[in-house]
Amino acid sequence: MLILVCELDETTKAYMKKARCGNPDIGTYDSIRQPVAVDAPAEMRTGVKARSGLSIPSKYVTGTGIWPKKHLKWFIEGYPQKQKKISTEELHKIFQQSFNDWEQHTSLKFEMVNNANDANLKIKFESVEHGDGYPFDGQGQTLAHAFFPTSGDIHFDDDEHFTTEYKNLGEDQYTLRLVASHEIGHALGLAHSLEPESLMFPLYQQFDANYRLSTDDQEGIQTLYGKKENIINTDDNSNKATERPGHHHEMDPLFPTDNWCSARITTGCEGPDGELYLFKDKQVWRYRARTKRSWDPEPKLISDRFPGINTTITACVKSANGFTYLFRNYRMWKLKTHWNADGPHIVRGKNYPQNPRIALLHNNIIYLLRGKLAFQFNENDNDRHLEIKSIDSILKTLPTEHIYSGFTYQKRHYLFGKKNVYVYDATSGKLVSGYPKQMKNGWFACEENKDEMKQKKKSTTTTTTTTTTRSQFYNRHHNRRPHQYRHHHHHHHHD
Repeated sequence: MLILVCELDETTKAYMKKARCGNPDIGTYDSIRQPVAVDAPAEMRTGVKARSGLSIPSKYVTGTGIWPKKHLKWFIEGYPQKQKKISTEELHKIFQQSFNDWEQHTSLKFEMVNNANDANLKIKFESVEHGDGYPFDGQGQTLAHAFFPTSGDIHFDDDEHFTTEYKNLGEDQYTLRLVASHEIGHALGLAHSLEPESLMFPLYQQFDANYRLSTDDQEGIQTLYGKKENIINTDDNSNKATERPGHHHEMDPLFPTDNWCSARITTGCEGPDGELYLFKDKQVWRYRARTKRSWDPEPKLISDRFPGINTTITACVKSANGFTYLFRNYRMWKLKTHWNADGPHIVRGKNYPQNPRIALLHNNIIYLLRGKLAFQFNENDNDRHLEIKSIDSILKTLPTEHIYSGFTYQKRHYLFGKKNVYVYDATSGKLVSGYPKQMKNGWFACEENKDEMKQKKKSTTTTTTTTTTRSQFYNRHHNRRPHQYRHHHHHHHHD
């Protein structure tokens, strides 16, 4: 979810009450050893400057460096003095489990050693000032902090109440394995994820003992280090493994067939053919704006519409040079035609906003949006650093609600909230007169042919009824109960 405003609705207030990871919301290659302050949730959301001097967006952003080798050794350099209920044996087991959380999904191998000089990753439990320039703050705020590769330093606040338990925790207790696994992710080069079910989500979440890394976490670590080498996945097997029993993407439409404009999309953009494409999960819908001015009757799998891309897409945009760019985590595909996907390329430019949610073409410049920041993407050099601007330097009047998705099409920006659409001129950044309007009928792909859509509904009653049933099944399985977010901070640094 992208938040462009600082107004405090109930959801935002609830999040602000919870502690979050203290790792940087902006990570850079040339500041591997730069401090990352642990800021209160309110500060993180309002974009004030942290002690590091970096302007923090309301959501995390970046990728980092990686380890140059796959066999990494770890050592507990400083044992806890105040965790009386966790034995040394239990401590070793917890960290072995935490490293295994990542090892089982990637080509990395981890080994515990008995000498600090042999270790790549060094773990310490410390209190207050502990020599790295970033003191802990006692119980209740920062739980841990880590440095990005290739530092390897992972520190835990010994004043916190860590536990081996996963259930019935007290208000000030935190499951050590979950905190450790999160920080190890940062030490391996992962930034935060905005997926609520991700271990790398900025807010502490209470999982049970049998949790597994989310798809987003797995894709992130595999992007950096590759898949586990002794596991062979064909496309067919991979699809079967991730498909739920009784659920078929081909049969479940993205939107109800009687109103394509009422559902929340992930992203959209102009395709290589000039038509509009909207993405949600593994499906893509096409609106033929140039020809029929109508929606295709059914969606297609992304892999069918754009061969060679067998994953979900979080942002896309068509450049002034005629290339369509699709983004997912650190990966980017470049398309000139539907049948020629160039990629995936790994984007490692400084300040790259990992997993961008919205991409806009503004004044012929590509901007990737995260929080209240806009990152200028250089399509000629994936490794070049991204200049950062505030969103209000591009959009003159910010939306007054949470923005979930958006895209640029035919020199206009379309930003979608829960019910409304905001349309901006893609040159001036001014809000188009008359907007915002209702999303279901307030923009070019949805404001026309209402009678035609009603007629279609009448003529396809049986199909629509069947589809609605499937959509209800889909929603029941996707609208899962939210995780129990707990009050906590981690944070990470760069080496």
